[in-house]
This record gives sequence, C-alpha cells and structure tokens, in this order.
Amino acid sequence: NYLRHVRSEASQIVWPTREESTRYTALVIILSLTIGLYLSTVDTIFLRLLNLVLGTN
Repeated sequence: NYLRHVRSEASQIVWPTREESTRYTALVIILSLTIGLYLSTVDTIFLRLLNLVLGTN
C-alpha cells in the first residue's frame, strides 16, 4: 500500500527540461557571484572606514 502510494506520487513529478535546468543553473551561478562580489565590496568599504576611524593601517 505504501509503495503504491509512493509510486503514484512519484509519477506526478514534473521534471524540468534540460534547457530549464541549464538556465536555472546559470542563474544560480550568476546570482551567487553577484551577491558574493557585492558582500565583498561592502566588507572592504566597512573595513577601510573602520581603519580610518581607529587610525590603523
């Protein structure tokens, strides 16, 4: 009974096409790189401001 239910549910899965998978993968990579670059830039700015306020190198 359980296995029949699992098989029934699994047959309803709609898998993405190869094109959709490629597009979503590229989107995730681009967004990850963009957010990483943004956070790195903000971190560098705050570090330099903190060094300026504290008078350190």
